[in-house]
Amino acid sequence: EGAETEVDRVVVDSLYDPLVPMLRNALDHGAESPQERAASGKPAKAFISLKAWQEANSVMIVLQDDGKGMDPDALRKKAFEKGLINEHGAPSDMEAYQLVFLPGFSTKELATSVSGRGVGMDVVKTAVEKNRGAIHIESTLGQGTRFAIRLPIELSIVPTMLVSTAGAALALPMAVVQRVVELPETFMMVGGAPVLKDQGIPLPVRSLAAALGYESCLERVGIVIAAAQPYILAVAAVDGTADLVIKPLTAIAVEGITGTARSAEGELVLVIGLTFLMEGCRGAARLLA
Repeated sequence: EGAETEVDRVVVDSLYDPLVPMLRNALDHGAESPQERAASGKPAKAFISLKAWQEANSVMIVLQDDGKGMDPDALRKKAFEKGLINEHGAPSDMEAYQLVFLPGFSTKELATSVSGRGVGMDVVKTAVEKNRGAIHIESTLGQGTRFAIRLPIELSIVPTMLVSTAGAALALPMAVVQRVVELPETFMMVGGAPVLKDQGIPLPVRSLAAALGYESCLERVGIVIAAAQPYILAVAAVDGTADLVIKPLTAIAVEGITGTARSAEGELVLVIGLTFLMEGCRGAARLLA
Protein backbone atom coordinates (compact mmCIF):
# COMPACT_ATOMS: atom_id res chain seq x y z
CA GLU A 1 0.00 0.00 0.00
CA GLY A 2 1.05 3.61 -0.54
CA ALA A 3 2.45 3.34 -4.06
CA GLU A 4 1.43 6.98 -4.60
CA THR A 5 3.64 8.22 -1.73
CA GLU A 6 6.32 10.50 -3.21
CA VAL A 7 9.89 9.85 -2.12
CA ASP A 8 13.03 11.08 -3.84
CA ARG A 9 14.36 8.60 -6.42
CA VAL A 10 17.84 8.67 -4.87
CA VAL A 11 16.38 7.54 -1.54
CA VAL A 12 14.26 4.87 -3.21
CA ASP A 13 17.27 3.51 -5.11
CA SER A 14 19.35 3.32 -1.92
CA LEU A 15 16.58 1.46 -0.07
CA TYR A 16 15.66 -0.98 -2.84
CA ASP A 17 18.50 -3.42 -2.17
CA PRO A 18 17.84 -3.70 1.59
CA LEU A 19 14.03 -3.81 1.25
CA VAL A 20 14.18 -6.85 -1.03
CA PRO A 21 16.06 -9.03 1.49
CA MET A 22 13.72 -7.77 4.23
CA LEU A 23 10.77 -9.12 2.24
CA ARG A 24 12.61 -12.37 1.58
CA ASN A 25 13.48 -12.71 5.25
CA ALA A 26 9.83 -12.21 6.16
CA LEU A 27 8.97 -15.11 3.86
CA ASP A 28 11.81 -17.42 4.78
CA HIS A 29 12.52 -16.59 8.43
CA GLY A 30 9.17 -15.28 9.62
CA ALA A 31 6.51 -17.30 7.83
CA GLU A 32 5.76 -20.78 9.17
CA SER A 33 4.84 -23.78 7.05
CA PRO A 34 1.10 -24.28 6.33
CA GLN A 35 1.10 -27.16 8.81
CA GLU A 36 2.67 -25.04 11.57
CA ARG A 37 0.24 -22.21 10.88
CA ALA A 38 -2.74 -24.56 11.00
CA ALA A 39 -1.55 -25.95 14.33
CA SER A 40 -1.38 -22.39 15.68
CA GLY A 41 -4.87 -21.58 14.44
CA LYS A 42 -3.64 -19.31 11.65
CA PRO A 43 -4.72 -19.27 7.98
CA ALA A 44 -2.56 -21.51 5.79
CA LYS A 45 -1.28 -18.51 3.81
CA ALA A 46 1.05 -16.11 5.57
CA PHE A 47 0.22 -12.40 5.54
CA ILE A 48 3.00 -9.95 4.68
CA SER A 49 2.32 -6.26 4.06
CA LEU A 50 4.52 -3.40 2.87
CA LYS A 51 3.05 0.06 3.40
CA ALA A 52 4.30 3.60 2.86
CA TRP A 53 2.74 6.91 3.83
CA GLN A 54 3.65 10.47 4.73
CA GLU A 55 3.50 11.41 8.40
CA ALA A 56 4.20 15.06 9.21
CA ASN A 57 7.73 15.72 7.87
CA SER A 58 8.61 12.05 7.44
CA VAL A 59 7.89 9.11 5.18
CA MET A 60 7.00 5.89 6.97
CA ILE A 61 7.73 2.49 5.42
CA VAL A 62 6.37 -0.46 7.39
CA LEU A 63 6.93 -4.16 6.70
CA GLN A 64 4.75 -6.44 8.80
CA ASP A 65 4.07 -10.18 8.90
CA ASP A 66 1.88 -12.52 10.94
CA GLY A 67 4.58 -15.18 11.22
CA LYS A 68 6.39 -16.81 14.09
CA GLY A 69 7.80 -13.59 15.54
CA MET A 70 11.23 -13.16 17.10
CA ASP A 71 12.36 -15.15 20.13
CA PRO A 72 14.48 -12.79 22.29
CA ASP A 73 16.17 -15.71 24.08
CA ALA A 74 17.13 -17.33 20.76
CA LEU A 75 18.52 -14.01 19.53
CA ARG A 76 20.66 -13.57 22.65
CA LYS A 77 21.91 -17.16 22.45
CA LYS A 78 22.91 -16.84 18.79
CA ALA A 79 24.63 -13.49 19.35
CA PHE A 80 26.55 -14.93 22.31
CA GLU A 81 27.61 -18.02 20.31
CA LYS A 82 28.91 -15.76 17.56
CA GLY A 83 30.86 -13.67 20.06
CA LEU A 84 28.81 -10.56 19.34
CA ILE A 85 27.74 -10.00 22.96
CA ASN A 86 28.75 -11.24 26.42
CA GLU A 87 26.48 -13.39 28.57
CA HIS A 88 24.81 -10.33 30.08
CA GLY A 89 24.26 -8.51 26.78
CA ALA A 90 20.86 -7.26 25.53
CA PRO A 91 18.94 -7.73 28.79
CA SER A 92 15.61 -6.37 27.49
CA ASP A 93 13.57 -7.87 24.66
CA MET A 94 13.78 -4.59 22.73
CA GLU A 95 17.58 -4.69 22.94
CA ALA A 96 17.53 -8.33 21.83
CA TYR A 97 15.62 -7.40 18.66
CA GLN A 98 18.37 -4.89 17.80
CA LEU A 99 20.89 -7.74 17.67
CA VAL A 100 19.68 -8.66 14.17
CA PHE A 101 21.34 -5.46 12.92
CA LEU A 102 24.82 -6.55 14.03
CA PRO A 103 27.17 -7.44 11.13
CA GLY A 104 27.44 -11.20 10.75
CA PHE A 105 24.29 -11.98 12.72
CA SER A 106 21.88 -14.62 11.38
CA THR A 107 19.78 -17.25 13.11
CA LYS A 108 19.54 -19.35 9.95
CA GLU A 109 22.55 -21.42 8.97
CA LEU A 110 21.27 -23.16 5.85
CA ALA A 111 21.05 -21.31 2.57
CA THR A 112 17.62 -21.33 0.90
CA SER A 113 16.29 -20.42 -2.52
CA VAL A 114 14.30 -17.56 -0.97
CA SER A 115 16.72 -15.58 1.18
CA GLY A 116 20.08 -17.23 0.67
CA ARG A 117 22.30 -17.76 3.70
CA GLY A 118 20.75 -15.29 6.14
CA VAL A 119 20.88 -11.85 4.49
CA GLY A 120 22.60 -9.39 6.81
CA MET A 121 20.15 -6.93 8.31
CA ASP A 122 23.09 -4.63 9.03
CA VAL A 123 22.84 -3.64 5.36
CA VAL A 124 19.28 -2.45 5.97
CA LYS A 125 20.21 -0.35 9.00
CA THR A 126 23.19 1.18 7.19
CA ALA A 127 21.04 2.19 4.19
CA VAL A 128 18.37 3.74 6.42
CA GLU A 129 20.85 5.69 8.54
CA LYS A 130 22.67 6.88 5.42
CA ASN A 131 19.44 8.71 4.56
CA ARG A 132 19.24 10.08 8.14
CA GLY A 133 16.41 7.74 8.98
CA ALA A 134 15.70 5.27 11.76
CA ILE A 135 14.39 1.70 11.89
CA HIS A 136 12.37 0.22 14.75
CA ILE A 137 11.37 -3.39 15.45
CA GLU A 138 8.29 -4.69 17.27
CA SER A 139 7.74 -8.42 17.58
CA THR A 140 5.50 -10.83 19.48
CA LEU A 141 6.50 -14.46 19.65
CA GLY A 142 3.99 -16.56 17.73
CA GLN A 143 2.18 -13.54 16.27
CA GLY A 144 4.57 -11.72 13.96
CA THR A 145 7.10 -8.93 13.45
CA ARG A 146 6.85 -5.29 12.40
CA PHE A 147 9.73 -3.26 10.94
CA ALA A 148 9.06 0.49 10.80
CA ILE A 149 11.39 2.76 8.81
CA ARG A 150 11.10 6.53 9.25
CA LEU A 151 12.81 8.81 6.71
CA PRO A 152 12.93 12.61 6.94
CA ILE A 153 11.43 14.63 4.12
CA GLU A 154 13.95 17.34 3.39
CA LEU A 155 12.78 17.51 -0.17
CA SER A 156 10.43 19.87 -1.95
CA ILE A 157 8.06 19.36 -4.86
CA VAL A 158 8.35 22.31 -7.25
CA PRO A 159 6.58 23.09 -10.55
CA THR A 160 9.34 23.45 -13.15
CA MET A 161 9.99 23.96 -16.83
CA LEU A 162 12.26 21.27 -18.25
CA VAL A 163 14.93 22.51 -20.65
CA SER A 164 18.11 21.25 -22.23
CA THR A 165 21.26 23.02 -23.30
CA ALA A 166 24.79 21.85 -24.11
CA GLY A 167 23.58 18.27 -23.66
CA ALA A 168 22.46 18.82 -20.05
CA ALA A 169 18.94 18.23 -18.70
CA LEU A 170 17.90 21.17 -16.52
CA ALA A 171 14.84 22.57 -14.77
CA LEU A 172 13.77 26.14 -14.03
CA PRO A 173 11.23 27.00 -11.31
CA MET A 174 7.98 28.03 -13.01
CA ALA A 175 7.75 30.91 -10.53
CA VAL A 176 10.13 32.96 -12.70
CA VAL A 177 8.94 31.81 -16.14
CA GLN A 178 6.71 34.28 -18.02
CA ARG A 179 6.59 32.79 -21.50
CA VAL A 180 8.60 31.03 -24.20
CA VAL A 181 9.69 32.86 -27.35
CA GLU A 182 11.48 31.85 -30.53
CA LEU A 183 14.90 33.39 -30.98
CA PRO A 184 16.11 34.76 -34.33
CA GLU A 185 19.44 33.90 -35.90
CA THR A 186 20.72 37.46 -35.43
CA PHE A 187 20.12 40.01 -32.70
CA MET A 188 20.23 43.73 -32.22
CA MET A 189 23.40 44.46 -30.25
CA VAL A 190 23.49 46.99 -27.44
CA GLY A 191 26.81 47.57 -25.74
CA GLY A 192 28.15 44.38 -27.36
CA ALA A 193 25.36 42.21 -25.91
CA PRO A 194 22.36 40.68 -27.75
CA VAL A 195 18.95 42.26 -27.22
CA LEU A 196 15.50 41.16 -28.42
CA LYS A 197 12.23 43.07 -28.28
CA ASP A 198 9.51 41.20 -26.40
CA GLN A 199 6.06 42.76 -26.59
CA GLY A 200 7.72 45.98 -27.69
CA ILE A 201 10.20 46.06 -24.81
CA PRO A 202 13.92 45.42 -25.53
CA LEU A 203 15.26 42.71 -23.23
CA PRO A 204 18.83 41.41 -22.90
CA VAL A 205 19.31 37.84 -24.10
CA ARG A 206 21.53 35.63 -21.96
CA SER A 207 22.87 32.17 -22.71
CA LEU A 208 22.12 29.47 -20.13
CA ALA A 209 25.11 27.46 -21.35
CA ALA A 210 27.36 30.47 -20.75
CA ALA A 211 25.81 31.18 -17.35
CA LEU A 212 26.58 27.65 -16.17
CA GLY A 213 30.03 27.51 -17.75
CA TYR A 214 29.07 24.89 -20.35
CA GLU A 215 30.41 24.58 -23.88
CA SER A 216 28.89 26.96 -26.40
CA CYS A 217 25.92 25.47 -28.26
CA LEU A 218 23.05 26.49 -30.52
CA GLU A 219 20.36 28.06 -28.34
CA ARG A 220 17.34 29.16 -30.35
CA VAL A 221 14.59 29.03 -27.72
CA GLY A 222 14.09 31.91 -25.29
CA ILE A 223 12.39 32.00 -21.90
CA VAL A 224 11.30 35.38 -20.60
CA ILE A 225 12.39 35.49 -16.96
CA ALA A 226 10.31 37.57 -14.53
CA ALA A 227 13.22 39.08 -12.60
CA ALA A 228 13.44 42.60 -11.17
CA GLN A 229 15.12 43.44 -14.47
CA PRO A 230 13.46 41.04 -16.95
CA TYR A 231 15.60 39.26 -19.51
CA ILE A 232 15.41 36.39 -21.98
CA LEU A 233 17.23 33.17 -21.10
CA ALA A 234 18.38 31.27 -24.20
CA VAL A 235 18.29 27.45 -24.16
CA ALA A 236 18.66 24.72 -26.76
CA ALA A 237 15.17 23.28 -26.20
CA VAL A 238 12.16 23.37 -23.92
CA ASP A 239 11.08 19.83 -23.04
CA GLY A 240 7.83 20.52 -21.19
CA THR A 241 6.85 21.07 -17.58
CA ALA A 242 6.87 18.80 -14.53
CA ASP A 243 6.36 18.86 -10.78
CA LEU A 244 9.71 17.58 -9.54
CA VAL A 245 10.74 16.22 -6.16
CA ILE A 246 13.92 18.21 -5.58
CA LYS A 247 16.79 17.09 -3.41
CA PRO A 248 19.10 19.96 -2.38
CA LEU A 249 22.81 19.78 -3.06
CA THR A 250 24.67 19.22 0.20
CA ALA A 251 28.05 17.64 -0.50
CA ILE A 252 29.20 19.98 -3.28
CA ALA A 253 28.49 23.52 -4.45
CA VAL A 254 27.79 24.16 -8.14
CA GLU A 255 27.31 27.72 -9.35
CA GLY A 256 23.68 28.26 -10.33
CA ILE A 257 22.49 24.76 -9.33
CA THR A 258 20.57 24.27 -6.08
CA GLY A 259 19.40 20.68 -6.36
CA THR A 260 18.75 17.56 -8.39
CA ALA A 261 15.64 15.64 -9.38
CA ARG A 262 14.53 12.73 -11.55
CA SER A 263 12.28 13.16 -14.55
CA ALA A 264 9.36 10.80 -15.19
CA GLU A 265 11.74 8.79 -17.39
CA GLY A 266 14.29 8.52 -14.58
CA GLU A 267 16.77 10.99 -16.09
CA LEU A 268 18.84 13.06 -13.67
CA VAL A 269 17.83 16.73 -13.88
CA LEU A 270 19.82 19.67 -12.49
CA VAL A 271 17.62 22.34 -10.91
CA ILE A 272 18.64 25.95 -11.47
CA GLY A 273 18.45 28.15 -8.40
CA LEU A 274 15.71 30.76 -8.08
CA THR A 275 18.11 33.38 -6.73
CA PHE A 276 20.53 32.75 -9.59
CA LEU A 277 17.74 33.33 -12.11
CA MET A 278 16.34 36.38 -10.32
CA GLU A 279 19.78 37.96 -10.25
CA GLY A 280 19.96 37.69 -14.03
CA CYS A 281 22.39 34.79 -14.60
CA ARG A 282 25.30 37.18 -14.18
CA GLY A 283 27.79 34.78 -15.74
CA ALA A 284 26.02 34.88 -19.11
CA ALA A 285 28.12 37.58 -20.73
CA ARG A 286 29.21 35.41 -23.68
CA LEU A 287 27.42 36.00 -26.98
CA LEU A 288 25.02 33.34 -28.20
CA ALA A 289 26.36 30.68 -30.57
